[in-house]
Amino acid sequence: MSKTPIDLRLEKLMMRLEADLPRQAVAATKAERAARRDAYKFGTVLTDARVEHPCIVLNINGAGAKVALTGADALPPRVKLSVPSAGLHRDAEVVWQDGAEAGLKFSKPR
Repeated sequence: MSKTPIDLRLEKLMMRLEADLPRQAVAATKAERAARRDAYKFGTVLTDARVEHPCIVLNINGAGAKVALTGADALPPRVKLSVPSAGLHRDAEVVWQDGAEAGLKFSKPR
């Protein structure tokens, strides 16, 4: 199956940005990295102030997600990630943000 132009663009963007990630963002264990799956799903990052930031979920695992925001607004420390097409609605902590990309760590379910 050939990749669409957006898939190729996102893949190129991911490679460029992963090379620039802060060291703490790259500190994930090998097991966590192996469990990550590419997602490329549309979602929304919601803040407590009810501000919605449309995003694309680039990859995801049980511990968190990497998202590309449509803008480069600074996110607050706590957000909610909503991906209706995947049935995902999770509270999360913003672990890092570099421009329009952010790493989210999911909160443990209560």
